[in-house]
Amino acid sequence: MGYFSNATENDLYQEQWCNRCIHRGPDDGPGCPIMGVHFLYNYEQYKRGNETIRDILQDLIPPEGVGNGQCKMFVQELK
Repeated sequence: MGYFSNATENDLYQEQWCNRCIHRGPDDGPGCPIMGVHFLYNYEQYKRGNETIRDILQDLIPPEGVGNGQCKMFVQELK
């Protein structure tokens, strides 16, 4: 999938994965590059002719069941 249909779905994904990942970055920092790409191209991937964008986003956050699976850059933060 690599797609978030709304902000709630994105928030739930971030709670499950991003909030535990070393790549999330500080609150005032650049943040995760994967989520940055998704914020820029999430809706673009389903426009006609954007199969390349869809394929890249699906490679980064692959489809799993009816939602999104673990991000390919996920690294558990050690506390």
